[in-house]
Amino acid sequence: METVEDLKQNFVNLVLAHNLAFDSGNSSKANHLHNKIVALYRKIQQTNHVDLFKELMSHQDEGVRVWASGFCLLLWPEQAQQTLKELTKSTNIGIALAAKATLQFYSNKEWDKLVI
Repeated sequence: METVEDLKQNFVNLVLAHNLAFDSGNSSKANHLHNKIVALYRKIQQTNHVDLFKELMSHQDEGVRVWASGFCLLLWPEQAQQTLKELTKSTNIGIALAAKATLQFYSNKEWDKLVI
Protein backbone atom coordinates (compact mmCIF):
# COMPACT_ATOMS: atom_id res chain seq x y z
CA MET A 1 0.00 0.00 0.00
CA GLU A 2 1.21 3.46 -0.87
CA THR A 3 2.02 5.88 1.90
CA VAL A 4 0.92 9.51 1.85
CA GLU A 5 4.50 10.44 0.94
CA ASP A 6 4.38 7.98 -1.98
CA LEU A 7 1.13 9.52 -3.21
CA LYS A 8 2.56 13.01 -2.89
CA GLN A 9 5.76 12.12 -4.74
CA ASN A 10 3.81 10.32 -7.47
CA PHE A 11 1.67 13.44 -7.92
CA VAL A 12 4.70 15.72 -8.14
CA ASN A 13 6.42 13.41 -10.63
CA LEU A 14 3.33 13.21 -12.84
CA VAL A 15 2.86 16.99 -12.82
CA LEU A 16 6.52 17.61 -13.65
CA ALA A 17 6.32 15.11 -16.52
CA HIS A 18 3.07 16.72 -17.70
CA ASN A 19 4.64 20.19 -17.68
CA LEU A 20 7.61 18.93 -19.66
CA ALA A 21 5.38 17.25 -22.25
CA PHE A 22 3.16 20.33 -22.50
CA ASP A 23 6.07 22.75 -22.80
CA SER A 24 7.69 20.63 -25.51
CA GLY A 25 4.46 20.49 -27.53
CA ASN A 26 3.82 16.78 -27.01
CA SER A 27 0.08 17.12 -26.55
CA SER A 28 -0.72 13.40 -26.70
CA LYS A 29 1.72 12.66 -23.87
CA ALA A 30 0.47 15.73 -21.94
CA ASN A 31 -3.13 14.49 -22.31
CA HIS A 32 -2.15 11.01 -21.16
CA LEU A 33 -0.41 12.46 -18.10
CA HIS A 34 -3.37 14.76 -17.43
CA ASN A 35 -5.57 11.67 -17.20
CA LYS A 36 -3.09 9.99 -14.85
CA ILE A 37 -3.03 13.08 -12.59
CA VAL A 38 -6.82 13.14 -12.42
CA ALA A 39 -6.93 9.40 -11.67
CA LEU A 40 -4.39 9.91 -8.88
CA TYR A 41 -6.46 12.81 -7.52
CA ARG A 42 -9.49 10.53 -7.33
CA LYS A 43 -7.44 7.83 -5.62
CA ILE A 44 -6.15 10.35 -3.08
CA GLN A 45 -9.68 11.63 -2.57
CA GLN A 46 -10.99 8.09 -1.93
CA THR A 47 -8.26 7.45 0.63
CA ASN A 48 -9.06 10.70 2.48
CA HIS A 49 -5.65 12.26 1.95
CA VAL A 50 -6.70 15.36 0.00
CA ASP A 51 -4.99 17.50 2.63
CA LEU A 52 -1.68 16.63 0.97
CA PHE A 53 -2.66 19.03 -1.82
CA LYS A 54 -2.88 21.88 0.69
CA GLU A 55 0.78 21.36 1.52
CA LEU A 56 1.67 21.23 -2.18
CA MET A 57 0.16 24.68 -2.82
CA SER A 58 3.51 26.04 -1.62
CA HIS A 59 5.68 23.63 -3.64
CA GLN A 60 8.69 25.18 -5.39
CA ASP A 61 7.38 24.22 -8.85
CA GLU A 62 4.67 26.48 -10.23
CA GLY A 63 3.01 23.65 -12.15
CA VAL A 64 2.64 21.61 -8.97
CA ARG A 65 1.14 24.68 -7.28
CA VAL A 66 -1.40 25.16 -10.10
CA TRP A 67 -2.60 21.55 -9.97
CA ALA A 68 -2.59 21.37 -6.16
CA SER A 69 -4.47 24.67 -5.87
CA GLY A 70 -7.04 23.51 -8.40
CA PHE A 71 -7.66 20.41 -6.33
CA CYS A 72 -7.94 22.53 -3.16
CA LEU A 73 -10.57 24.95 -4.45
CA LEU A 74 -13.51 23.10 -2.94
CA LEU A 75 -12.00 22.57 0.51
CA TRP A 76 -9.76 25.60 0.99
CA PRO A 77 -11.12 28.11 -1.53
CA GLU A 78 -9.54 31.28 -0.16
CA GLN A 79 -6.05 29.84 0.03
CA ALA A 80 -6.35 28.10 -3.35
CA GLN A 81 -7.70 31.20 -5.10
CA GLN A 82 -4.93 33.35 -3.63
CA THR A 83 -2.26 30.94 -4.87
CA LEU A 84 -3.85 30.76 -8.32
CA LYS A 85 -4.14 34.57 -8.51
CA GLU A 86 -0.42 34.84 -7.75
CA LEU A 87 0.33 32.26 -10.45
CA THR A 88 -1.59 34.26 -13.09
CA LYS A 89 1.39 36.64 -12.91
CA SER A 90 3.93 33.91 -13.71
CA THR A 91 6.51 34.61 -16.41
CA ASN A 92 5.72 31.12 -17.74
CA ILE A 93 2.74 31.82 -20.01
CA GLY A 94 1.50 28.21 -19.74
CA ILE A 95 1.38 28.44 -15.95
CA ALA A 96 -0.27 31.87 -16.02
CA LEU A 97 -2.93 30.67 -18.47
CA ALA A 98 -3.56 27.44 -16.52
CA ALA A 99 -4.01 29.41 -13.29
CA LYS A 100 -6.35 31.87 -15.00
CA ALA A 101 -8.41 29.09 -16.62
CA THR A 102 -8.67 27.21 -13.32
CA LEU A 103 -9.97 30.33 -11.57
CA GLN A 104 -12.41 30.92 -14.42
CA PHE A 105 -13.80 27.37 -14.26
CA TYR A 106 -14.18 27.73 -10.50
CA SER A 107 -15.89 31.14 -10.65
CA ASN A 108 -18.27 29.80 -13.33
CA LYS A 109 -19.14 26.88 -11.04
CA GLU A 110 -17.63 24.48 -13.58
CA TRP A 111 -14.86 23.15 -11.34
CA ASP A 112 -15.87 19.57 -12.11
CA LYS A 113 -14.69 20.09 -15.72
CA LEU A 114 -11.15 20.29 -14.38
CA VAL A 115 -11.23 16.67 -13.27
CA ILE A 116 -12.84 15.06 -16.30
